[in-house]
Amino acid sequence: MEIFNIGIGEMIVIAIIGLLVFGPERLPEVMRQVAKVTKQVQALSSEFNKALQESLQDIEAPVKETRDIIERNLEEARATITETEQHIKQTESELAGELASILGTDLMETDSPATVETPAVSEPTSTSGEIAADETHDIETAR
Repeated sequence: MEIFNIGIGEMIVIAIIGLLVFGPERLPEVMRQVAKVTKQVQALSSEFNKALQESLQDIEAPVKETRDIIERNLEEARATITETEQHIKQTESELAGELASILGTDLMETDSPATVETPAVSEPTSTSGEIAADETHDIETAR
C-alpha cells in the first residue's frame, strides 16, 4: 500500500518520528487529522482529474467535428477530380474522333496524343529579291 509514493517502511519511520514529536497522548489525534487531510487531498485530486477530463472532452468534440468535415470535403474533392478526369478523357476521345473524321485518318490507333502535321513550305527564291505574287499566295494558302 502506497500513499503519495510513500511505502510502508517510510510510514513506520514517520510514525516513530511523530510519536517522539507529539507523544503517545496526542499521536492518535494527529493521525486522525493527517488521515482527514489525506482524504481531502485525494478528493480534490479526483475532482481536478474529472474537471480536466471534461475540459479535454469539450475541446476534443469540436476538433473531431472539424476533422470529420475536412475528411468529407477531401473525399468529395477526390470524387470531383476523378469525375473531371473521366470527362476530360471522354472529351479528348470525342475530339480526336471528330478530328480524324475531318482529316480522314484514324488518330485513335496510336497511344500518343493526336498530332497533325502541317505541310512544309519551301522558301520562294527570286533572283531579284522580290517575291512573285503567286508565290505569296501559295505561302498564305499553306499557312
